Amino acid sequence: MASNTAIQTSTEFHLQNPRKKRKPANLRPTRALRLLPKSASVTLQRQTPDVTLRPPPSPEALLSLEFASLLRYLCMLDVPVMGDAPRYVGGHDLRVDNAARAAVVALPYRLSANQTSRLRYLHYTTEAVKGLRTSIGTDDASLVAIFVLAISERLANEPWKSQAAHFRGIHAVLAARPRSTQSEGLGSAMIAKFATIHLPFLDYCLRDEPSLWDEERWLSLDLRDLQMSSRPELTMLAHVSFHLYIRLPRLISLARKCNAAFRHGRSSKHLEATCALAKELLQLKNLEAENTALHGVRVVGSAEFSSFRILKHHLDFGSHRHLELAMDYWKLRLMAVNIAGRLHKLSPQSFDKAALVAAQESLATTLLMILPEKEQSAAAMDHLPDGVILALLALYAALIDKASFRKVPAAFVRDWIWRTIRALTPQTACDLEDVQASAEMLSGGPIEGILTKLNIG
Repeated sequence: MASNTAIQTSTEFHLQNPRKKRKPANLRPTRALRLLPKSASVTLQRQTPDVTLRPPPSPEALLSLEFASLLRYLCMLDVPVMGDAPRYVGGHDLRVDNAARAAVVALPYRLSANQTSRLRYLHYTTEAVKGLRTSIGTDDASLVAIFVLAISERLANEPWKSQAAHFRGIHAVLAARPRSTQSEGLGSAMIAKFATIHLPFLDYCLRDEPSLWDEERWLSLDLRDLQMSSRPELTMLAHVSFHLYIRLPRLISLARKCNAAFRHGRSSKHLEATCALAKELLQLKNLEAENTALHGVRVVGSAEFSSFRILKHHLDFGSHRHLELAMDYWKLRLMAVNIAGRLHKLSPQSFDKAALVAAQESLATTLLMILPEKEQSAAAMDHLPDGVILALLALYAALIDKASFRKVPAAFVRDWIWRTIRALTPQTACDLEDVQASAEMLSGGPIEGILTKLNIG
């Protein structure tokens, strides 16, 4: 009876409301709604996702993001100074902002070389230089502006003389500071960075002059507290590299004078001082940090030297920054040993030949394992081109007088080095004699070879 009444009621309802259609079966109320009392009223609302509206970033904030992205692309954010530079960009100082704009457009200009990007790059570079000329000081903002200008000109592949002016400007600004404040703020990081750049190092060697930083006030700075890497042992190795970068150009220049006098049948008045300096640089090492660094990397199979059967394994440091720090340490130490080996021929009593040969063999083997593999060379060249070429030349110099290396003919390894350098410098004519001449140049030989043909000096 109850069901019949319900049906009758429903029929009467639809007869009184002919336009009202019955609900489809799939749209029945949920169980929760059916359990509500008849007197309850329910309001159904469509659920919309929460949307947070933010204002567009200001031009200054956008510039800071673009500059930070550029440094991240160049693998520079974990480098002292470079990681701090973005916080000076974005409305804090017009000189820094113009230099950052020049750096941001420098890479597209280099890749496309169209007129629009060239004009933008030249405009921002000119404005930044004008601002520095009118209001340069010893503050950190001036240092960052010069530093970013150097990055932009490097990215735009400007001549080395133009880039060198900025490196000398950094040195002049820091030298103008009182001694007690030279390392304050970004000072110590700037010194650590600009005293250890490959291009100025090569420039000193080509000019046959010592480094601008080769003074007691710079060498006395203790940079071990500066975090050069997330790995403490690599920071310790970087501290040794800092001293070698600064002091090696003077040793190379003195050794060149001694070798020139020997070739002309004369004794050099610089020989004693040169040997003493070489002995000092041979002592610049950190064996404990070396062992920790080598045991903390991934050892992978090496395909590059499989045809030579020189090395079966390769050291993978995991990042370009770690690779750079490791290469710097081992190649600079090998360069010092190479110079001492040549000085031994002029003054046999000054050095232990057996110790030099053993050190040369060990350093050359480690450096060969550190160098990037063939499949990694293109990426490494984008970030460390000059460092890899320097490492290859130091390795070549160690093998010049050797008939064999690790039980294979040394000529095979020298030929591989030449072919690698030739591939890395496709715009420069390079034969085997050019590579050997520059390898000897870095050991105190005449200034000639492939390095004199590159965009340096």
